[in-house]
Amino acid sequence: MASVSIRERKGKKGIHLALDIYDGGKRSLQSLKITLYNNPKDNEEKAYNREMRKQAKKLKNEKLVELNRFGYDRVMLFNSKSNFFNYAEEIVKTKIGSNQETWRTALQHLHKFNNNRKTLNFSQIDIPFAESYKRYLLKKLAQNSACAYYNRFRAVLNQAEKEHIIHFNPNNHVSAIPQADSQREYLTHEELQILAQTECKKPKLKQAFLFSCYTGLRWSDVTKLTWNDIKDDTIKFRPQKTKSKFMYLKLNKTAKQIIEEIREDNSYIFRLSYGNNINLILQEWVMRAGIFKHITFHCARHTFATMAITYGADIYVLKEVLGHSDIKTTSIYAKIIDSRKDQLMDCIPELFG
Repeated sequence: MASVSIRERKGKKGIHLALDIYDGGKRSLQSLKITLYNNPKDNEEKAYNREMRKQAKKLKNEKLVELNRFGYDRVMLFNSKSNFFNYAEEIVKTKIGSNQETWRTALQHLHKFNNNRKTLNFSQIDIPFAESYKRYLLKKLAQNSACAYYNRFRAVLNQAEKEHIIHFNPNNHVSAIPQADSQREYLTHEELQILAQTECKKPKLKQAFLFSCYTGLRWSDVTKLTWNDIKDDTIKFRPQKTKSKFMYLKLNKTAKQIIEEIREDNSYIFRLSYGNNINLILQEWVMRAGIFKHITFHCARHTFATMAITYGADIYVLKEVLGHSDIKTTSIYAKIIDSRKDQLMDCIPELFG
């Protein structure tokens, strides 16, 4: 049978109160962060002790109700993860590369909004809080950056609801920040030919980038790729970003040539680690080639998609190759290629020919 009692521990600075929680052979001690006067000297200190003991008794009764309703394991899970930042940090640890950096930056913005306090209890996150944080991000950042960081905040709340850490989710009442149309930088086939002939101070990075341009794989997937993942010119991999089902991707001739040049005994094909200098090295290489575009590693994925559309790929097939869950995401690339619109107009038969 579940039981909760109040424990008192005397210390130099006073009497510290804690809850002694017991259920089915499992026991834990939870501090109430309440300290009483050791030897109250006057009526004011005595009144304080009485009021704090009353508060402790109220918390004890609430904990017993929780224990009987949810069980020991669920209550302990809630207690350990009741701080949003602690819970979010566990999620961040599961991310890799640039995605993890985005998550960390998102948490930094929330810390600033929370006046740099280390604790943000889930109970504090209500509809006004979510609305206020949304306005804060839109005021401080460009819309797409605000969208990305607010989506991480929403993702933590959704996960907490899924695990029954919270029973009220503000996301059900506060809308997300919509993403604005933005310029997705990409390279043309001609520019890729120039880059292939241009020296890069990190040759393995050059190979990985070009490989991504001809496969559409993300940085997180390219750098996790092993020789065992390739059989009969086909890659079998599980996308690191979504951790969804295995995907199968046939290598085209260019992609095969790139990895054939670097065949080594290492298990990983591209032995690279993510750092702030990765995109700087890429940008230096691109500028050395006489191409003045802002290029990051993710632009390789944009390049693959725009090339596929340019050379006649079906947008629904491209959606599957890129692993998009929504065709709207893939449709963005179709909007980029104005030349396809010109081709469409030119293919209409003449009336007065």
